[in-house]
Amino acid sequence: MAINGVLLDLAGVAYKESRDIPGSLAAIGHLRLSKIPGRFMTNTTRLSKNEMLRTLKEIGLSIESDEPFMPIDAARNWLVANSATPHLLVHPAIADEFSGPPKGTRKAVVVGDAGTGFDC
Repeated sequence: MAINGVLLDLAGVAYKESRDIPGSLAAIGHLRLSKIPGRFMTNTTRLSKNEMLRTLKEIGLSIESDEPFMPIDAARNWLVANSATPHLLVHPAIADEFSGPPKGTRKAVVVGDAGTGFDC
């Protein structure tokens, strides 16, 4: 069976706590050399895309800003597609990622790892 593409999780697969997981960089390099189409994914909600890209670069994995798909991307895309203005319950490190969507005619709540923002 031929492999037509790869979805590769980053957090906990390629790196953990700002360190590469042994063998992960070699495996990613092998996938890239094989020319198999791929996409990086993560469920990280405490890092902005720029922070995550910086962390990856520090461990030796340089990827372009359009290569990883993050929950931030999914939420922002949904807000724009549905003309929704967000009310954010997210970690402070990613709040600026939502500064760009236009004000919509609908309202939506975006819930992420708000940390102490959930404290009452």
